[in-house]
Amino acid sequence: MIELDDTWRRIYDANTAAGIATDWTLAERDQMEALAADMDRELQRYPVIHAWPTANGSQLQFWCTFCKDHHSHGRHGVPPEDRLGSPGSLLSERKWSEYLQMIDSCTFNGRGICSCPPGNGDGHRGTHCGNRSGAYYQHGYILHEVRPDDSRAIRKPTRAGGSTR
Repeated sequence: MIELDDTWRRIYDANTAAGIATDWTLAERDQMEALAADMDRELQRYPVIHAWPTANGSQLQFWCTFCKDHHSHGRHGVPPEDRLGSPGSLLSERKWSEYLQMIDSCTFNGRGICSCPPGNGDGHRGTHCGNRSGAYYQHGYILHEVRPDDSRAIRKPTRAGGSTR
């Protein structure tokens, strides 16, 4: 409980500094903590995969340890059904519009180099894995874009001497 009290204190201090009056009741705090715990449990169902952009930046890729192959997922653009945003969105309509303008001005149109902002392809993905007993198959995974040289990205293991065959 001490850790949560510290968290609530930091939230209170940040809101006070921003001029936001928050007067949550104990019941409201309990509900928020329960929601956060539920979200944590839900996220634990989905492994986070650190993937790097391909050479042209239009895909994210990673080495799958279950089927021993590379998986790649698109990172470019926003599907048409999501272009309007949603009523419960975290981004304001203005911020969402600015984000879409960055994507619309991307230099990748089937050729070239993708100039979408980093993290554009982050999020939950259905699996491409052919190994039905692997951890990715049932629920998919959450992609997190990292730099190609990031040590968290899972790479194809190399043989002694540096060969990847």
